[in-house]
Amino acid sequence: MKKLLSIVYGLLLATTLLLAENSAKISFETKEHNFGTIPEEIGNASCEFIFMNVGNAPLVLNKVTASCGCTTPTWTKEPVAPGKTGKVVVTYKAQGRPGAFHKSITVYSNSKDGAEMLLIRGEVTPRSKNPEVAYPYDLGDGIKANKREIKISALKDNEIKKEIISIYNSGKSEVEVKCNTHNSKFISCKENSLKIMPREFGQFTIEVNGKGAPDLGRIKDYFYINVNNDNKQTETRRINVVATVTENFDGLSKSDWEKAPIASFSDVLFNFGNPNGKKITSKLEIKNVGKSTLKIRKVIVENNLFVISGGKESIKPGGTATYSIHVKEDKKITGNVTGAIVFITNDPSAPIRTVKLVAHL
Repeated sequence: MKKLLSIVYGLLLATTLLLAENSAKISFETKEHNFGTIPEEIGNASCEFIFMNVGNAPLVLNKVTASCGCTTPTWTKEPVAPGKTGKVVVTYKAQGRPGAFHKSITVYSNSKDGAEMLLIRGEVTPRSKNPEVAYPYDLGDGIKANKREIKISALKDNEIKKEIISIYNSGKSEVEVKCNTHNSKFISCKENSLKIMPREFGQFTIEVNGKGAPDLGRIKDYFYINVNNDNKQTETRRINVVATVTENFDGLSKSDWEKAPIASFSDVLFNFGNPNGKKITSKLEIKNVGKSTLKIRKVIVENNLFVISGGKESIKPGGTATYSIHVKEDKKITGNVTGAIVFITNDPSAPIRTVKLVAHL
């Protein structure tokens, strides 16, 4: 009897292991999307969540549900083979819903990890009764935009972030507008062109890709909005893109975090008062209170009236780097001036640190 039970137990264990080895497993590129600001008049805003079957059996999405009726998901219905990808498209209905939102989407599948949760968030700006106010940036030929610059404060070097730019046709005839990214590796546009009727709106989804950045730190790029195939590359048509690119620390283990460098700043605000033509120098100290070498990747001065010197590229655990900061004399400039110095480091807890500067000339 014991021998028979052992055989049965062995067969059950073998069957369980076999089923575990031959199972689907879903893996999303990202589980959260931030729409940023969405003009209410756009109506709907959509994003894609790409997933891969990293298991060794076909993956099937049984159903996908949203936390409220304002969010509508669609998804890949056919089985996804091992190593292949599918997607979940989520559409948020912005019309009539001004204000911030945070919604969840649950994905049910035959993945061995069970259900997965996706998140979307953003803020809907209320529809303006006067589009000329909500769309103040004139691109020419009756085309107006809700912004002249896209600014991303932090972008990981392997991350893609999306921003929406909204276009308004204030003219009297239909126009075709195109997004021209001039073959940039850093920015791309999901929609090639839009046809917008008079007094109507359209939107472009701009993707900013950290992998395409030439370096860490502050990266500037741009794209053009062209009208009816005119291909103008002028300041009027230009939309600027600014992002601060940092290292990606998502793969760090608990041990890596415990051994990581930590940057401690002696001060984050320097007020030089009124130098009256005198060279006033302030000292900034950065101490590494972590357990591995702190690397100063980039030092960015955001106002050239302020000058920084000294410091080190590497700071050992327990070590300190000293920087000197002073204000340049410029007789053409009077009054209060402000600036900032941005430090990009390999401190995973705070890879971007900003020191603010103030003076009265």
